[in-house]
Amino acid sequence: MKDYKEIPLTHETDQVASHQPALIWAIENTSGDVLELGMGNCSTVLIHELLKGTDRKILSIEDSSDWMNKFIHLESTNHQFVSIQRSVDSWKYKIDELCLFNWGVVFVDQGYGEEIWRPTRNYAVQKLVQCADFVVAHDADVFSEMKSNEYNWIEYVPKHKAEPNRNGPPTYIFSKKHSLKDIHILE
Repeated sequence: MKDYKEIPLTHETDQVASHQPALIWAIENTSGDVLELGMGNCSTVLIHELLKGTDRKILSIEDSSDWMNKFIHLESTNHQFVSIQRSVDSWKYKIDELCLFNWGVVFVDQGYGEEIWRPTRNYAVQKLVQCADFVVAHDADVFSEMKSNEYNWIEYVPKHKAEPNRNGPPTYIFSKKHSLKDIHILE
């Protein structure tokens, strides 16, 4: 898939875009608002374009002003940006706040450096799966704690990984509200 609804996609050639098919599927199969944890070249514009002309809201949260500044031109009444401090505590505090809302899709791709991304992504999935139709987690290979009883990950069973012959990290889709047994991801 090179384009989707006239939106250029790069998941077949750029390993950092391996999440695009799963993210598109989740957005197309929900009607609620979208939360993006961590902004990026292969997600922020895609989410924005997919929801353009709809009444769905997007909330993008980032801990790097450099990344946020790349996309500031997209901010609007339907696409809000929030900057937070780069720390595990700041991310966890914000994630706890975000659990007070219902989300159609939560895209988890935040933090740079293992000291931030591993604990905050695990925490985000654990908490936000409770209030979202679908959580799409990029770089899902960071979920080494998947079988840990602490998170009871077995409940969320990973349902989609990037094809073995494709470059890039796996992407998992989690849901406590919907069966993922028969999902079909566009490739």
